Amino acid sequence: MTTFPNTLGHRSQTEATQDLKAIWPLVEIGCSASLREFLCSYYFPKCDPAVKEISTILPSRYLCENSRKGCEPLMNKFGFPWPSNFECHKFPGGCEPTTIPMCAQKLKKTKFPNRFGHKNQHEAGLEVNKFYIFVVAGCSDFFQDFLCSVYFPKCNPQVDSERWNQLLCNTVRAGCEPIMNEIGMDWPNELSCEQFTSG
Repeated sequence: MTTFPNTLGHRSQTEATQDLKAIWPLVEIGCSASLREFLCSYYFPKCDPAVKEISTILPSRYLCENSRKGCEPLMNKFGFPWPSNFECHKFPGGCEPTTIPMCAQKLKKTKFPNRFGHKNQHEAGLEVNKFYIFVVAGCSDFFQDFLCSVYFPKCNPQVDSERWNQLLCNTVRAGCEPIMNEIGMDWPNELSCEQFTSG
């Protein structure tokens, strides 16, 4: 089931189909495994009686970015730019598979932006990897769990997630801060345990 008009201004399935024909060859070429789902959910939004604003029924940013990553190079090769209607920043950040190796085993899926304003996994991964040496050093058995739970939000966070993070933070800080201090590094302000509620 679908609903119209969509956010592209199409008033019917016929209009959407006509417009979609111009880019559909990319689906047939197979430049991205995500492109079919992205285009279909964008051009033919899912009908949901509980949603009043059609603008909220959009494909996820993850689908857009995956589609763009696979297809834009091919489009550019033939002199076509990535369509302005498909700018990925305007799509909501949906659940996506965790791809950063340090956290992929801890958390199967994540959602962005995170609490630090990182817009995607790449940005969050750059921050997390700065602490990898302390994880390897074993300053705390829970440091990896803590970093992943803070920088890579769960798709369906538990009610007590903030309390859980505070408990983890205090435990990790007790073990790792002395080692950080030994090499002239302070416990990071962005990981201040006080920012997490105690429940």
